[in-house]
Amino acid sequence: MNIDQLFEITKLPIKSKQRSNIPKNAIYPQLKKTEDKDLIQDSVQSIYLLAILNEQTTNLAVYESDTEYFNEIFLIHVHMREKAKEEKIFNLLTHIFPYPIVVVFNFEEYSTIHTGKYDKRLISGVPSVKVTKTYSSKKYSEQEMNQLFERINLNQLTQRNFKELYLWIQENILGDTLNFVAQENSKPVLLSADERDEINQLEKDIDRLKIEIKREEQINKIIPLQYELNNKKERLKKLIKRGE
Repeated sequence: MNIDQLFEITKLPIKSKQRSNIPKNAIYPQLKKTEDKDLIQDSVQSIYLLAILNEQTTNLAVYESDTEYFNEIFLIHVHMREKAKEEKIFNLLTHIFPYPIVVVFNFEEYSTIHTGKYDKRLISGVPSVKVTKTYSSKKYSEQEMNQLFERINLNQLTQRNFKELYLWIQENILGDTLNFVAQENSKPVLLSADERDEINQLEKDIDRLKIEIKREEQINKIIPLQYELNNKKERLKKLIKRGE
């Protein structure tokens, strides 16, 4: 999905719309490593700032606690040349933009969306954010992207603050990573970043336990391993089957 299509379907608040090209030459000076500059140069065709959602462009409030800070959200479109580079590009962009960002990566056949988990940090006493984890969406077709943004409905922001808005966007995107066939008019399936982390860990634990059980010969050691495996399978099922 190209920048024109994305700009149309997001239906962003009018004041938030930017559509500003970010020249790669403007990014290079902010990158310390030569390989990071090469990555941007070789893998990225263009970068656009699609929207800035803040107090001036929406009716939402800043959210600040001891550990979190959401004062504005940047929506960014990146047209890619190379696949499988999205996470690296996202992490580079988080160092350039000191705000929570949502990045749509566009390829010829599909698009993906990356979001992050953010912690608060202070720079010379001024609050800012640092990304601690990144999350990728599934591969979206044009039709699926239309459905996603229609569901998110950025044209009518009902959230109280920018944390609620960022999590609403993220949880809709992560909900789409669950494998189920959506029914017509079904409610959106939301998945938090913490739940996505738990799913990933459960899948790793299940694979590990299967290997341990296969290798173990003593029945008295197999039984507790099997019990643990069954519990983790049951928990995983509860997390991933919510959309059915």
